[in-house]
Amino acid sequence: MKQQGSWTRWEGVRGRSLSWMDIWNMEGHRIKFLLSSVYDVLPTPTNLQRWKLTEDPSCALCKRPANLEHILSSCRAGLTEGRPGEKAGKEYRYLGILGTADDWEMRVDLGRQLKFPEKIAVTSLRLDIVLWSQTTWQVALIELTVPWEERIEKAHERKLGKYQSLISESQQGGWRAWNLPVEVGCRGFSGQSLWRAHL
Repeated sequence: MKQQGSWTRWEGVRGRSLSWMDIWNMEGHRIKFLLSSVYDVLPTPTNLQRWKLTEDPSCALCKRPANLEHILSSCRAGLTEGRPGEKAGKEYRYLGILGTADDWEMRVDLGRQLKFPEKIAVTSLRLDIVLWSQTTWQVALIELTVPWEERIEKAHERKLGKYQSLISESQQGGWRAWNLPVEVGCRGFSGQSLWRAHL
C-alpha cells in the first residue's frame, strides 16, 4: 500500500483531471499504462519478483534492481543519451517576454548539439532551447527534464543551479536573462514549472 500510495507525496506536480470523454477517447494501452504506472503495478522485474513470477529483479541493461523508478528515470545505461543536472540555485519566474520584441531567434538541441550564441556568452553547457532578441537584449534558456514525479522539484532546483553562471555572465554582458527549466514527469505528469515558464 505504501508503494501504491507514493503518488500522494508528489510535490510540484500539476494535478491531472481526466473526464469520461478523455478516458473514452484515449487509446486503451495509454490509459492502462498511465493508471498502472501511477499505482506502480506494471510488470517491472522487482514487481515480478514480489509477485513470485520471477527470481531475478535485475535491470537487463545495468543489473541493478529494476523497479519502475529505475526503468523510467534512473537507469544510467538507459539514460546514456541524457544530460543529468547538477547543483541547485535561485528560481526565476517571468511571464510574457515574447511579446516584448519581434526579432526573436531560436536554437534547439535537435539532431546536433546546440551552440549557445557567442555574442551573448561563451559556454560549453548544453541547453535544450535558447531564445534571444538582439534589439531588446533579452535571452531565455529553456531546459526540459523528465524526472521521476517525486523528484520534480529537486530536478527543477538542480537545473536552476546548473545554468546560474551562464545567466550571470549574460547579465554582466548587458542581457536580460531568464532561466526557465521545465519538468514533465516520466509518467506524463507535468511540473508547475511548465505553467511558470510562460513566454
